[in-house]
Amino acid sequence: MGYDPYQYVNIIAIPTTSKMEEMAKVEALNNIINSPDFIGAYKNNYIKVKREILYYFASKIREGDSGVAAFTAPILADEKNQAKTLLRDSTFLEESMSKMVQPRDLETVIELNKLSKYLFDTTYTEQTSKVKSLNFNTLSTLKDSAEVVVKTTKGNITIMLYPRLAPATVSNFLELCKSDYFDDKIFHRVVPNFVIQTGCPRGDGFGSMDYTIRSELGRKSYNEAGYVGMASAGLHTESSQFFITHSPTPHLDGRYTLFGKVIKGMDVVHQIVLGDKIIDAILSK
Repeated sequence: MGYDPYQYVNIIAIPTTSKMEEMAKVEALNNIINSPDFIGAYKNNYIKVKREILYYFASKIREGDSGVAAFTAPILADEKNQAKTLLRDSTFLEESMSKMVQPRDLETVIELNKLSKYLFDTTYTEQTSKVKSLNFNTLSTLKDSAEVVVKTTKGNITIMLYPRLAPATVSNFLELCKSDYFDDKIFHRVVPNFVIQTGCPRGDGFGSMDYTIRSELGRKSYNEAGYVGMASAGLHTESSQFFITHSPTPHLDGRYTLFGKVIKGMDVVHQIVLGDKIIDAILSK
């Protein structure tokens, strides 16, 4: 439907049962207004139709779901969609921002701020003060060659941790493992020849904890497959989401905390698809 300009009303009217379906509707509507057939389909009325679709995007942001808002904001901030010309009322951003809980929704706040800066040349406060302290007790008995076995629905992945390279990250990761936080978490992002990613409390990549940890950008490079790093929305915004690389990814160097390496189970990493789950994550030695 997203490739047929005449379907925009039907797409808007489709009832949804999940936030992922809401995002799919937004993506389909974005495809429509960027279709080479869009102007031809509506001729002199195309601006009216585009404005209606952009206002629908704004209404989705106004609802205040962090995932939908973070997904939709960059679409409105895309110059070719003309939102700066067609949207005048900023209350949808103000209402959405009032529903964000920081630092849990920091990634969404960052995207809303980019949109607000683009549309209205204003920004909102980004709060990152809940930075978790390093738990030395967690590290005190940890060996330099500490290993965690991540049991997944496709098999086991053994990760050797780097506590000297990224002590705060390793400490946080182990605390999450010990609390069974990772149990039943899905792999919400799978990019062939790049990464698999998991650890989101929402399951869509837009969730976080009620704290952040400090970035630990060491000298080690993502120059091989199997390195384990922390997802990030910027400096000191890491929390619970982590990724494993499929291949060398040196463009991540200096930008994403590297805290471990897969030493067994790369075949499992390559088999993971969207929706596969972690069964358990256990410190094995």
